[in-house]
Amino acid sequence: MGFLFGNGGIFAASPGRGNVVSLDTSLGNTILVGNSPRGIESVMRNYLIDALNKGNAVVILRNGENGFSAYPSVVNMRGRIYDVDVAEDLGAEQIDGFSGYSDREQDMAMLQTMEMYNQIDPAKKMKFQNYISIVRSLLATRKKRLRLNELYQYNVDEVEMLNASAPIPDAEKMRNERFFNSFRADIFEFETYFYEFSNNAVGHILSGAKSLETIFASKNVIEISFDFKSHETDSNVLLHALVNVLGKFNCAAAGKRGLTVAVNEIPNESLEQSGLQKLIKNTPNCNVIYSVADISKLIEKTNDWIEYADSYFFLRQTSDKNKEFSSSFFGTYEKQKVSTNQSRSTPSFWDRLNNRGAVTSTSGTTVTTEKERVYQPDDFAVMPENEAIYFFKKTNSHSRIRLF
Repeated sequence: MGFLFGNGGIFAASPGRGNVVSLDTSLGNTILVGNSPRGIESVMRNYLIDALNKGNAVVILRNGENGFSAYPSVVNMRGRIYDVDVAEDLGAEQIDGFSGYSDREQDMAMLQTMEMYNQIDPAKKMKFQNYISIVRSLLATRKKRLRLNELYQYNVDEVEMLNASAPIPDAEKMRNERFFNSFRADIFEFETYFYEFSNNAVGHILSGAKSLETIFASKNVIEISFDFKSHETDSNVLLHALVNVLGKFNCAAAGKRGLTVAVNEIPNESLEQSGLQKLIKNTPNCNVIYSVADISKLIEKTNDWIEYADSYFFLRQTSDKNKEFSSSFFGTYEKQKVSTNQSRSTPSFWDRLNNRGAVTSTSGTTVTTEKERVYQPDDFAVMPENEAIYFFKKTNSHSRIRLF
């Protein structure tokens, strides 16, 4: 694989320490905690190079403003990256956002995608899902797939004509017609959702003809850039949809040994909504490397972000809460404190006058144990950009290392 730089990463320990940490995908799910762009770039670069060298599919979910990009540090040609950018709106590259779904899963996923924009009345959800299901089934009789950005073409009148001409039993046609008649009072409301996806970035991007597996036949990396300033809602909806698609990724169909997902500079609120924990916890043949700037805030609702990681890199911290969390993560050790006590005994004046008694001296040693933090909070405040404190869960080992 000559297009790659290097053969994986090795991180040498700080001067005076003999250990080295070799970074490869066997380290599993990896979390990067802190505010050190240089350190994060170093770890991700080496991790992804190793993943590509091992024949893995690599997907990067990044903040388009400042997130890590595969070019030029991982691959040396932009043409090897399938680049999807939310900020490009209807000019962005596309993917099949429902690849690998069963019919029912696709119906539910489309409805869920709509609801992330506007809440749907729970009493109407089943009707809306049934409508999507009927449209999808009728299109399938014409060997066509239902695309999110094409929903607007299928108003109830158009769907009734599809139903009338479809090669399906008359009983099914009549059942569909009865449903359309019961649905007419709500159809205008539902059609407003259809038009939403006919001209926004999410509807466009998720309506491609190529699955992720197909794209990897010609590309080495799929890179998705989000815009959480100008396209916040679109970015959150797309991130959630992509996490679901990645959870169904078929490595064999893609001709890949595994899936490696890198997540960088995604805001906490977006991470929480994305469902990324599902990839970290449950997806076979998948490793996730993800950066978190404000870890103390992210874990307020769930410890999944920490609990299901295998390797941890604690980089420089700027807030007091994150310094305290990083310090407490490594716990305490028992430190012995040795103190020496000396005493001197002198006879009284009367005893000395009668030649009785003598001056005596005694000494003793007292050993006490105190608990002390393995790393103090301030250790994380003054850490250089190219250093981290590394912890590997499997061996319960840690060391302070320099990143290259």
